[in-house]
Amino acid sequence: MNQVINHRKFDKGDFDLIESKLKKEKEIEPKIIPYLFSFSSEAPQYLILSYIPKAKDVVREYIKIKPKGLVFHDQIYTNLNTLIAWFKANYKNQEYHKYLKHAKVPIAPRTSARGDKAESGGLGNIEIAINFVANFVTQRFCQSR
Repeated sequence: MNQVINHRKFDKGDFDLIESKLKKEKEIEPKIIPYLFSFSSEAPQYLILSYIPKAKDVVREYIKIKPKGLVFHDQIYTNLNTLIAWFKANYKNQEYHKYLKHAKVPIAPRTSARGDKAESGGLGNIEIAINFVANFVTQRFCQSR
């Protein structure tokens, strides 16, 4: 998780702030595909890749966080730089866009481990995501013993 939070392309901001940053970067260099990673309290078990391929529409892809690594386009990556390299190498492929058309936006259930309604308690997106992943990994580890 530290490699994600400390990555130069990770942003703590909300979607509006990220969208604004990406649009500014696209204006400055229209030929590149600007991208950033972030978390959302709406789907804390996912890392979100936001980017602008053409024009000004922001695309968001959800990367599942699992104990074994990051699941992106049905592949597991043990580090973020490898995932980024795959994204850059495959984005223009037809198969990539077929997958993207069928991908669904995940929304996390808003319940706690006890089954009652979850409250963020004033936590930011990063804290919510870290807490979710820590609880998930701990539960899986305890179940496997």
